Amino acid sequence: MGKTANYISDLDGNLHVKLTYVGGVEQAAEFFPDLRMIRNELGEKYPRVNDMIHKATILKRDRQKHRYNFIVPKDGATEIKHLLSRLGFENFVVKKNEKMNEFKIIQESLERNPDVVIAYTHKETDSFCRGGPFHPLQSVDYWVAPKNGLYTESELQEFMENLVPDLTPISTDDFHQFPYGLRFGRLYFNEEVGKVNTSTTGTIKLSEDEVEVNNCKDITEPYIRRMVVSVFPCNEYVMDFFEDKENKMSQYSASASDLEKYDSKVPEKKNQSLFGNC
Repeated sequence: MGKTANYISDLDGNLHVKLTYVGGVEQAAEFFPDLRMIRNELGEKYPRVNDMIHKATILKRDRQKHRYNFIVPKDGATEIKHLLSRLGFENFVVKKNEKMNEFKIIQESLERNPDVVIAYTHKETDSFCRGGPFHPLQSVDYWVAPKNGLYTESELQEFMENLVPDLTPISTDDFHQFPYGLRFGRLYFNEEVGKVNTSTTGTIKLSEDEVEVNNCKDITEPYIRRMVVSVFPCNEYVMDFFEDKENKMSQYSASASDLEKYDSKVPEKKNQSLFGNC
């Protein structure tokens, strides 16, 4: 069974760790001792180690892929490196980025991947942004597809999970196969690009006395850049979506009959892109 570890430092020096295990079904439980060792040695000292995010993917030929993501504060960076090395992780990749720019990492990951076609990109900035996680200063959308087309839930899920290996998304919409079709997947990323100080005022008025009470306080809100990577089965689907005058196609799912159509034909628009990069 292959075991790899990747990590990257954020702006605060915290280490984002991604553990990956790939092997047969019978070997899937072999990594549990590693996880127990990590929790036992570091979990009490660094509680965020215990908040592991697990994702499993069923691969071809009865193979499985398991990923565990967690964060170690900068004080524990050396300890986790030594522990993972001691546990025998192969291809131990150290990626450092003192001034991590998630937008650039996502962009370069997609552009440099020979198996990816960037079919559409869109960037929008809100000049009246109030700040905060629910009001992004900038939104960036990527619509991507596998160069040679993939049409099953497991293949597309694996493709999506390997698009941006150095970052952990804040949220994921997984691919899901239904009897009548396929729901598409998405990766969501938030990057703090600045801060803004705001002042809020609360006013209470009593109907008879008209007494006014003001409650003012200063609040520091982050400016967020939100990036969404939407994954489609093939580039031809995206091209046809934008040419669809009758609005019969969806950016969220495709019917089984449509998937069969794209799977069987030789596309004319295989590597065509609608727009340039952001």
